[in-house]
Amino acid sequence: MKKISVILLITVLLPQNVSEQPLFDFVIWNVGQGLWTSFITPQNCFHIDMGGEVFPQPVVNLCRKKDNFLMLTHEDWDHVNFISRFKNQVFSFCLFPTKPPAKSYLNSLTKCSKPLPPFIEIVSRGKPKGSENEQSVVYLLKNQILIPGDTTKKEEIKWTHTLPRKIRFLILAHHGSNTSTSSQLLRRADFKMAIASARKKRYGHPHPKVLSRLRKAQVGLLQTEQMGHIYLELP
Repeated sequence: MKKISVILLITVLLPQNVSEQPLFDFVIWNVGQGLWTSFITPQNCFHIDMGGEVFPQPVVNLCRKKDNFLMLTHEDWDHVNFISRFKNQVFSFCLFPTKPPAKSYLNSLTKCSKPLPPFIEIVSRGKPKGSENEQSVVYLLKNQILIPGDTTKKEEIKWTHTLPRKIRFLILAHHGSNTSTSSQLLRRADFKMAIASARKKRYGHPHPKVLSRLRKAQVGLLQTEQMGHIYLELP
């Protein structure tokens, strides 16, 4: 726990105009209620979701001259609404079609010609004909960060047993709603830290019952609403 805390203390306090060779690898952008995460390398930016209430301009500063690849958990507004704005400001942009898009404008985006990089694993492609939340694609990044979109507890049951026993970070599903983050999931993966991309003051996320489950599982919590953009360094 001490190691994680030191990393976060160093990186969260970085200025907005960070250099083109940052000290961090992964960012959970403070977009208000919504989700936009980025894994950044010297040549590429891999984004999982691209939505929210507030556009995070630092991501353009970091990724403008790089190849940008987008993966979506699902197509709710607060996960996709900044796609057009971002792609018009960067040199290269494409979408990994992890499942056929339902919204027509997503079909007009350039599709990535290469397969997903090996460090991004699809844990679940979601329920084919469920609600938008149940259809969420679940991603595991470098076996260290679980990004489940807005998936539900009913869907978690189907794939929780396939996860590694130790995952460092959990991006709270559905922004910390009580519809997600079951006790079974928290017991399985032994997370060290959970991260909520939400606005509790307006939407009530993360939910008190989710907070209780996190405390019981001894999983720490970071919130973009309190900390701003959260920068992580991955070994």
